[in-house]
Order: sequence, then C-alpha cells, then structure tokens
Amino acid sequence: MQLLAKLWMLVVCASLMGLGGCRSGDSPPLGRVEGTVTLDGKPLSEGRIMFVPVDGGRTSTGEFDESGNYQLIYSLDEWGAKVGEHTVKITTQNDFGGGERIPAKYNVDSELKAVVEGGSNTFDFELTGEMRKNPRS
Repeated sequence: MQLLAKLWMLVVCASLMGLGGCRSGDSPPLGRVEGTVTLDGKPLSEGRIMFVPVDGGRTSTGEFDESGNYQLIYSLDEWGAKVGEHTVKITTQNDFGGGERIPAKYNVDSELKAVVEGGSNTFDFELTGEMRKNPRS
C-alpha cells in the first residue's frame, strides 16, 4: 500500500511540475510533521492523512504504516507541511474505488485542526467510532 501511495504522489507532483508546483525553491516555510493515528485505541494501519492549509496552498499528505505512524510529505523532495493552521482529513478510501470505513467527521466533514510551526511537530489523532467493514464505494 505504501508503494501505491508514493507512486500516486509521484504522478501528482509530476503533473504539477509544469505549473511550478513541486520545486523546492517555490515552497513556503515548512514544518516537519509526524504522528500516530488510532481508531478506538488501535492503530489505523491503512489509509492517508492530509493537512489542508486553511489560508490556501498545497496539501501535504502521508500514509499510515502498520503501527498507525505517518510522516507528511509536501513535495517530491520536501517533508512536512506549510506553517500555519490546517484542516486535517483522515481517510481509508483508496484511489481504486474502495469505500470510506471511518466516520465522515474525520474526512469529508472533518472537525480536526492542527497548527504547524517551523521545526518538528508531532500530531497524534485518537479517533473514535465504528470501523465499517463493507462500506459503499
């Protein structure tokens, strides 16, 4: 799954390069971001986390490992997220039509917020709610 996410990021950034989207010289101030995501006390081992800047700009994303850990990537060669306030979206939906398995308040109707500062940042998210086994696509 991690390989698919990295390939997806490569395709997105490659398509944005023509717009100047993945060159490090164009980047705003960034802070490194990592953390852990759990659902009802158990690591969320499949899915993606996105930090969407409230004041606009590129979204940073990260994939979960088997322990629910993530690190955000801003562009092909830069780790982190834009400094400032973000809406955080967590999803288990994949790029191949798999349905969402966690409550909408963590993704499409996200209530999660984070303020990224320069340097290192750790944001752990402890989600609650029932994991759907057979979600609709």
